[in-house]
Amino acid sequence: MIELVFLFLIISGTYAYSLKFWKKNSFRFSEFVSTCLKYLHYFTFGLSLSFVFFDYSLRGIWTTQVVIIISIFICVFYNLIAQKSVLNKVEKYYFTFFSFLPILFFGLVIIPMIGFIIVVSLIGQLFNPVDKIYYEDNKLRVQSSFVGVLAPPRIKVYKKFGIFEKEYKDENLNFEDIDSIKVDYKNDTANLYIWYDYSENPNTPEKFKIKL
Repeated sequence: MIELVFLFLIISGTYAYSLKFWKKNSFRFSEFVSTCLKYLHYFTFGLSLSFVFFDYSLRGIWTTQVVIIISIFICVFYNLIAQKSVLNKVEKYYFTFFSFLPILFFGLVIIPMIGFIIVVSLIGQLFNPVDKIYYEDNKLRVQSSFVGVLAPPRIKVYKKFGIFEKEYKDENLNFEDIDSIKVDYKNDTANLYIWYDYSENPNTPEKFKIKL
């Protein structure tokens, strides 16, 4: 843990030192490409917010993560690789603020315990979206996902709609130690049959119904 804290502080310090050389960078994209990058960031940032607040994401295990990574990369490094002339005054403040994001983020580790937990948990959620897939077809995916360094992987169920998928949330759907899952469909309902690693009746599955 101590080693990681020092590593994050080194990354933050190195990045902070490099900022003073950004203005001297001779390579920058054209105004047309800079404008495209700006609007690509706004588009991917809007999608990222919809993932957070509406539980919708793009279909696929890594698709959502790729969108978020693109959005973060553009807003952090925009002032290094793009032409500022395509930005209005508010946009200049916006991208300048986000250029300091890595310093603020990795600098959180100086907060005892909680800062380190936040940094590692967020990195883990971004780069390790799936721990194990228990079941998947063209309508559903049941998986375990990393949620934090102090918490066990959480079981998530996603319903698929075209190019989107939505997390199914039910307080009664909180199973652990899954051995296997079987799913059958009847009309617009999915029936989940769940067998557990440790069960008093290993031959009798627990049943859940999900409205599609």
